[in-house]
Amino acid sequence: MDATISIKSQISNGEESDGIEVLTDGEYSFGSGVIRLSYDETDLTGMQGTRTIFDVYSDYATMSRVGSVNSYVRFKSGEAHHFAYNTPEGVLTMSIETSSLVSRLGVAGGTLELHYSIGMQGSPLSRNDVLIQVEPRQ
Repeated sequence: MDATISIKSQISNGEESDGIEVLTDGEYSFGSGVIRLSYDETDLTGMQGTRTIFDVYSDYATMSRVGSVNSYVRFKSGEAHHFAYNTPEGVLTMSIETSSLVSRLGVAGGTLELHYSIGMQGSPLSRNDVLIQVEPRQ
């Protein structure tokens, strides 16, 4: 079903911190064992031409990006995940260590909270706190 999706991100890298908030139209489905939300990235995120898809399960979530940027990431509390981040400029080897994943998503929408650290080529980059809110439209 169609949905309004709000993504609030706070990114910290040592002494500096920056936030971004995006409100966009997307799709939302609640199925047997998996919740899916998807939306198209915008100029604001620097990934225009990319489709982002979250699949949320009982104890982990995945994020796939397809288009001008391509990647597949798995978020599970207490776990690290290494992945290739394909951009028009080339491929980067990245890692994500998820400290917390809290899903309050249900038939009527809700929230998904992700708290994780990102590294690139073995070096830490940033601490990220993301709140995604989904409001299905009838």
